[in-house]
Amino acid sequence: MALLELAMGAWLSQALVAAAELGVADALAQGPRTVAQLARELEVDEDSLARLLRALSAHGVFVERAGSYAQNALSRHLRSDVPDSLRAYLLFLGHPKHRAQWSALAQRVRGGRSERPFFDALRADRELGAVFDEGMSSLSRLGSRATEVYDFARFTTIVDVGGGRGENLLGVLRGAPASRGVLFDLPEVIAHALAHERMQVEGGSFFERVPEGGDAYVLKHILHDWADEHALAILRNVRRAMPPHGTLVLLESVVPTGAEPHLAKLIDLEMMVIDGKERSEPEWRTLLQRAGFTLEQIIETAGPVCILEARLSDTSGA
Repeated sequence: MALLELAMGAWLSQALVAAAELGVADALAQGPRTVAQLARELEVDEDSLARLLRALSAHGVFVERAGSYAQNALSRHLRSDVPDSLRAYLLFLGHPKHRAQWSALAQRVRGGRSERPFFDALRADRELGAVFDEGMSSLSRLGSRATEVYDFARFTTIVDVGGGRGENLLGVLRGAPASRGVLFDLPEVIAHALAHERMQVEGGSFFERVPEGGDAYVLKHILHDWADEHALAILRNVRRAMPPHGTLVLLESVVPTGAEPHLAKLIDLEMMVIDGKERSEPEWRTLLQRAGFTLEQIIETAGPVCILEARLSDTSGA
């Protein structure tokens, strides 16, 4: 029975995606509604909506009160208008083309690779790419709180490598009022970058180069997208751009080496289907050492993201 309940988690995941796509949480933002009221507002079938809400509320998402449904702490994250919204990320996870990648999980375990690299596929399919970009932006806003436990104010110039539209860097700069930032990502990504008077925007590929002149280089959820050989290429380009006194700051998950449940162990399967990888502390140390860095410290945060601080090694095998 326990195994069956675990397997049924896939159904619950799709129920969450359906609620996000339909905008149920947004419709409940102003207060409780009956199913009939919600069905009229959302223009959906009343009986089908009742069944969806019954299943979700039974698992703690939304709450039923006297024949009406209302928002609760979990369903709030399905709203599109809150800072900690996960709606966009759920829409990516539930996208049919992304679900198709998960169907190849056994093939990945056998050692197979995707026919087309994940990020090449995103660039070719801009509809999927746009859904992915929105999802990653929502995660970036949610994860920006991790930077609150790290002192970025001591740096003069902070380069955010693969920084997307700039949500993470803007959060960093808010806590470092005397610092300036450099946002670096692909030209088509930074074309939609947010504006800030202390943020310079520069386009390019981190597989070719990264901007010089920073005393801190930040990579948030970048290296986990790639297997070791590609992650090393990125790190070595950072090393070439970094001055001797520079600091590398990674915002990544660190997979516990014990048997306890941890979100990073499930995220690692997500990364596997796109040919990426989450890493344990020993794996991070080895990867950084191979690229010419020494891992100085790992700072845990309230969420699954850790801050890994590294500096240039005295002697590099890079």
